[in-house]
Amino acid sequence: MLIGGESKTWTIPQIEEKLDQIVRVKGERGLNEFRDRAREIGSQLDMGKEFEKLNRMIGAMLSTKPTDILKSSVAIARALEHF
Repeated sequence: MLIGGESKTWTIPQIEEKLDQIVRVKGERGLNEFRDRAREIGSQLDMGKEFEKLNRMIGAMLSTKPTDILKSSVAIARALEHF
């Protein structure tokens, strides 16, 4: 959605880059805390599907879920770092 020339949503690669930023600043523990909070909010807002997409993305970045869903080079590199 564009309002005033700026989109109100992020692309998948942009989301992955933000998740990578969380890992760099707060570590894996910080990313897991972010995921836990997103789970709570997703439940309150009836956004279970959206949370599951985010959960798979985070899991892939931490190499606990398949990495084939990742799009950004940053996220793919993060996932491969764990091998």
